[in-house]
Amino acid sequence: MFDFGCGLGAELAPSQTDPDVMNYAWRDYGNRVGAWRLIDLFDRLGLRATALLNAAVLERCPGLAEACRDRGDEIAAHGGTNAAAQGDMSARGEARMIHDVTERLASLGARPTGWLGPWISESRRTPDLLAEAGYRYMLDWAHDDQPTRLATRHGDILSVPYSQEINDLPAIIQRKQEAEPFAGMIGSAVAQLLSECDRRPLVLGIALHPTSWDRRIACRRSPAS
Repeated sequence: MFDFGCGLGAELAPSQTDPDVMNYAWRDYGNRVGAWRLIDLFDRLGLRATALLNAAVLERCPGLAEACRDRGDEIAAHGGTNAAAQGDMSARGEARMIHDVTERLASLGARPTGWLGPWISESRRTPDLLAEAGYRYMLDWAHDDQPTRLATRHGDILSVPYSQEINDLPAIIQRKQEAEPFAGMIGSAVAQLLSECDRRPLVLGIALHPTSWDRRIACRRSPAS
């Protein structure tokens, strides 16, 4: 979820206007169309997902948040919007934002226990603030193939890696990779970790964003994906 005409925003193409109608519309397409295609895909495959929700989704796309809840997805907090990086906030502002996001997402029926910072952005105090707010895990640190514990002033918080390689947005938009090789990357990663998982517990997160178009969905439906 991004703000129109201000703040940060993922770009399909370099911005040439202010407000940036083209890139905003591409991002909004994900909320209006792409997310529902992903939900349909997960339903067809019988999979539950972790839905990383900005709290603003509750006001702007409430039906989408409710659909994720109703199908039994894990609801993890993803800040207020993706238009601001929490690493740039003051200590008081960051604590207030975490509290506000937590309370708003709790209205779906359960308090979120996982957090991914917008833009993978943290301050030095973020793990302490999340543990204080009752969060059990965070996804910002893609530094291992297994969950690790981070020490905070309020006890340990679990770091669950959110992959930057097995992640469609940087792979296809930033690295200009086609959908089929991306699906191949998923298959290769699964094979590698399966060969190691009898020796230690491992996690493979597959990050899919709703700014999808038909050929990517078709690729996701293939056996390789």
